[in-house]
Parts: sequence; C-alpha cells; structure tokens
Amino acid sequence: MMTRAVIFLLFCALNLRAGISYISTDDSILVPTYGNAERTVSKRDCKAFESRIFCMRCTLSYPLATDGDAPEFFHFIHRQIRDILRQYRKCNLAESVGEMTENDLPEVDFYREWEVDVSDVTPTTYTLTIQHAEFSGGAHGDEGFEFRNYRRKDGGLLGLESLLKKGSMNRFKTIAERRYRQSHGLSMKDDLSDKAGWFENRFVLPANFEITTKGLYFAYNVYEVTPRSVEPPTFLVPYPAFRKLIDPKGPIAFALDPDHPVSKTNNALLSLLRLDLHKEKKGVLAVDLTFRILDYDLEDPLSYRSSCITLQFPALKKADAVLDYEANDDEDNVTIIPAGKPIYHFKRKKTVQSRWLQVSLQTTDDQSPKHGIHHLHLRLRLPKKRPFILYYRLERTNDKGKIERDPLVEGFEEGQQGLPNYTIEWGK
Repeated sequence: MMTRAVIFLLFCALNLRAGISYISTDDSILVPTYGNAERTVSKRDCKAFESRIFCMRCTLSYPLATDGDAPEFFHFIHRQIRDILRQYRKCNLAESVGEMTENDLPEVDFYREWEVDVSDVTPTTYTLTIQHAEFSGGAHGDEGFEFRNYRRKDGGLLGLESLLKKGSMNRFKTIAERRYRQSHGLSMKDDLSDKAGWFENRFVLPANFEITTKGLYFAYNVYEVTPRSVEPPTFLVPYPAFRKLIDPKGPIAFALDPDHPVSKTNNALLSLLRLDLHKEKKGVLAVDLTFRILDYDLEDPLSYRSSCITLQFPALKKADAVLDYEANDDEDNVTIIPAGKPIYHFKRKKTVQSRWLQVSLQTTDDQSPKHGIHHLHLRLRLPKKRPFILYYRLERTNDKGKIERDPLVEGFEEGQQGLPNYTIEWGK
C-alpha cells in the first residue's frame, strides 16, 4: 500500500505540460518583494563576572538594491530607515553588559534586534515593515512592529488621511469599526472590553496600517488596546467597503478600478509565499508566485527536503487555459492537471477526478540559501465571470519523508483534494 508521502511525490511529479515561453513581468504594475539582497549587521560583547558570563547582542537587517533591475523604491530605503540605523549605532554593548553585572542579573544573553522588510507593493505604493525585539531582563522580552507606507515614485511617506477625500475620516472610522467587529464575530452592540478583551469599550484605529492591493490592513501592537495575554487583533478594510471615500487623485486611486492588481502574502510553515495577479491584456491574467525559504528555516539543513505549492482555479477546466508559463527551478517541476484527470483525495484516501484546473510547483534544494527562492509565472485565459478565484496551499516534506501542511485556520476553503486552502480573489 502506497504511503501518503509517496502519493504526494507522485502527484507533484505528474507532468502534463503546456507550451513554454518566457514571461516578462511589468515593474510598473507589480514588483515581487523577494529575491533582493539583504544586509545584516551585528555586534556582540561578553564579560565574565564571578564565574558567570554576560553577553549583549545588537542586530539589524534590511533589504538592498543590488543591480540596475532592482525596483526604484529600494534606493529610498537607506534614507527611510536612518532612525533605525542610528538606534543600532547607539546600541552600547559595554554599558549594557556592565549594568548586567552591577544588578546581579542571571546569566543570560541580552539583545536588541531590528528587521526591515518590504512587506507589500501596490501599483503606486510600497510598505516597509520594521520589527523590533529587545530583552534586558525580566519575565519576558519586548517586541513590536511598525508599518511605513510610501509613494513608489518619490519615496514620500503616506498617512491615512492622504488616501481619502477631505473630511471623510470619521466615515472611514465607522466603516473600519464595522469591519473589525465583523471579522471578529462581534455585533455593533457588543462590549469590546467584555467580548474582545480590550482595555476600554471604545474603538480606536491602530497606529499601524499597511496599504495592500486588497485593502488597508490594520494591526495593533501589544498593549495598544489589549493586555499581553490577548493576541493583538488585526483586520482588513477592503477597498469595495470604502471605495466612495478614496481620493480619485490620491495614492490609492488604483483601487477605484475593480480589475486592479491584487497580491497576497502568507507566512506559511515558516516560509514566505506571495501571489500577484494582474490583467496583462484583454482576456489574459498573469499570476506571479514567489516562494522564499527563510533563513531561520535553514538552521537545520535536514528540516525539509522539498516543497509543493498547489494552485487551483475553480473557474477553469482545460489545460490550454494556461497559455504559457515559466519557472526559475525547472519547467519539469511544474504539473498541470485539467478537469477530469486523476488526483488523490486525502480525506477520502482514494483517487478521484479533478473538478477544475490545478497547477503545482515541486521545489528542490530547499536546504540551500542560494536556492531558497522559487518563482512561477503563469499566463491564463481569463473567463468573463468575476471575481476570479484562486485557491492555494503549501506542503513540505521533512527529512523523515513526512508531509507538513499549513495549519488549519477558520475560513480556509476546502479544495478538491479535501485539504484547506488559502483564497485570493481578483476583479472584485
């Protein structure tokens, strides 16, 4: 009897190939945020005191532009994180270690860390996410994050009011509160302090928001509205919910077009997976997939042998709906399964017929940082029905041959193999 791992590998190895041609991406529409170089600087100092060793470490990492093809906005990043660079330079190791010994603290490493990344890109904006963490004694460390949104053309910093029509902020706050309550299963009459664990029964917008191609994503830091024991809440206000409030000449005017490019990023199984969808021309939709193995995934080189990323298109049936495709690994690792072909149903534990078009990418060399970035570009024949829905999931095989999948989270769609999938919609 075949094991699930063997069935999985056979499924990803099946190859019903379409014609291949190179697909170039249009930087003016969307730019994948991965594949660019990253600089990491770190310093550490230790001191022995009464048979104990005390250490302090400071670390900063941020993305760099490496060549002429790098997106223009990467050239602004060094300027935009000057304050973070100053904090790193002021990180006084000797002084911190001295305080440890004077206060008779336990033998433990202290640290301050900053990590800067380009977390989202739209046709006209991009967002830097700055994460920081610190431990200087006590029961636990301190951590937080900050979103900084910028115009792509000149690197100008964007505030929430600059995105909306003049005088519409109060209306937007009302819409945002409604979306927050809906996404957390709360009615407009529910007490936030009682039902959601907030400090007060008063809705406030978080200090941090991120401009995405789906809408404005809001996230609260620890202690902003809830105690540490409560998971800091997040919510999305999609563009259709406040389209009438968007400034038609402002930075997110692209959202007034229902067919604007859409992106989605997930931190799945300790890896980053990003999908970009945009209309290339009439009747053709481009799908760009980027999958990056994170550095801390690679601490154990035997953790994962390979990965399989599966895309499902419920509105498409035939293999020729894939006009062409290109993968940076090897086209032989791409599998196209049209409706009517056999696929394995993991819940039923038997082979069934595919109900719609499915495309998978089997990655290799997951152990090596040099080969940790994988790309798949598809051009699809676009049906007239809107919105266009795509399901996607990630499965990885560890060093023992066992398959690991994304955790089951409420709201996932069940695909045609009985497994939970993320969902992305375009043209809504």
